[in-house]
Amino acid sequence: MKTNLLIPTLVLTCTALARSLPAAEQVLSLSSGQTPPPAESPAPAEPQLRFNFRGAPLETVLNYMSQAAGYIVVLQTPLRGTVDMWSDQPVSRAEALQLLNLALDKNGYAVSVQGRNLIVTSKDDAKKRNIPIHTGNDPEEIPPTAEMVMQIIPLRHIDATQASQDLASLLPASATLTANKDSNSLIVTDTQMNVRHIVEIVAALDTSSDTVSALRVFRLKNADPGEMAQLLTNLFQSPTTGTTGNNPQGGFAAFLRNRGGNNRGGFGGNARAGASADSTARTTPVVAIPDPRTFSVVVTAAREQMPEIAAMIEKLDSSPARKQKVFVYTMENADVQQVEAVLKNLFQTTNTRSSTSTEADALASRATANSQATSTTNNTLSLGGTSGTSR
Repeated sequence: MKTNLLIPTLVLTCTALARSLPAAEQVLSLSSGQTPPPAESPAPAEPQLRFNFRGAPLETVLNYMSQAAGYIVVLQTPLRGTVDMWSDQPVSRAEALQLLNLALDKNGYAVSVQGRNLIVTSKDDAKKRNIPIHTGNDPEEIPPTAEMVMQIIPLRHIDATQASQDLASLLPASATLTANKDSNSLIVTDTQMNVRHIVEIVAALDTSSDTVSALRVFRLKNADPGEMAQLLTNLFQSPTTGTTGNNPQGGFAAFLRNRGGNNRGGFGGNARAGASADSTARTTPVVAIPDPRTFSVVVTAAREQMPEIAAMIEKLDSSPARKQKVFVYTMENADVQQVEAVLKNLFQTTNTRSSTSTEADALASRATANSQATSTTNNTLSLGGTSGTSR
């Protein structure tokens, strides 16, 4: 009997000691001044939405977004249309909002998110409201969503006014495109997926000018660099800046570009090359700069036009007929000044150009300067003229 009573007593005593240990440790911990760490609350999980709608009215979808996602729907236009979207897997709030944007965009509406508010308007009204404004010409930075935005596209090479006219036929009916001439930029208002496509086109057009321009230095042998530069500028200037009348651009340069077949004169080219030169000349005008020190002309132009310009310079520079030379004649009996006056009267038509241009003749100016610098002390006559007038 005594043995049976002792066994339960020992078991109860050990159990009591084991249960009292955590309490004792807690008392010791509190007595040492240490506070217990607060229990970490689990982060609230993002609500998952079921987006399954087949032929559902738009109002039904908006009601579901309000109930399941907690949005406050603000309608500023009557709604018409249905939604056909479904997903077997749950979607997040951001994904559900993108799907809602697509559904509204298909029916001619737009939605803007302001906090918890979903403001639904027509697309025409959304373009005039406080929509996001972005700047850039990189299509990779524009997400392909149905959010209505205003995109400012800066241009580097092409003209904004001309680009807006060229892109007008490529825009969707919901997009608006405006050109700003001062900043050379395009302003597009539409959904981001449409804006992204427009920016891709503009980026391709704006970078193509880098590949068609060329620079070349032409070393002259006979022609004057200043006259050659002025002649090239007049012949190959842009049609938008040229004038009618005495300007040879309309007839001669067009003749060079459109002339086809084998041309022994060196100005050949087919109609396709001429059309390509016309298209690039609008963005890459011909600029010719003379360099009298090296007797050269520096030309920048489109690559399609450079062979024509090179052939033109080669033809004009090949003849030394207008190259001026100095001839010295010693008078034995005649008076130098009288002979000078007689020779000027005799060769006046040779030393002056038959041109209606009001610009000063560089060759005649040099001949006059040489004549004025003639020394009469030794009764010597020095004449400046071309090789074609010497006898």
